[in-house]
Amino acid sequence: MGNFLLDALPREIYRTLERHFERVAIKRGETLHEPGQPIRHLYFPLTCLLSVTITGREGKTVETGIAGNREMLGVNAFMGGWDTNRYVV
Repeated sequence: MGNFLLDALPREIYRTLERHFERVAIKRGETLHEPGQPIRHLYFPLTCLLSVTITGREGKTVETGIAGNREMLGVNAFMGGWDTNRYVV
């Protein structure tokens, strides 16, 4: 099983992009994106769930979303923003 977004790409487009892909192992609790930091990588989960959280001024953290093998993380990089205001764990 792969990532649905990558699997849906036409074969020729996938082959063009494939050389930029790197499979990574992510440890539980590892932070992938931090607020105010540049987005350096896009993540296409294969076999995990990633938690997207935001921490308010009072220090409380709220989960605002999750991403699995049907999603991609780092989309802000495509939308003209190279950083994020959320944690991705």
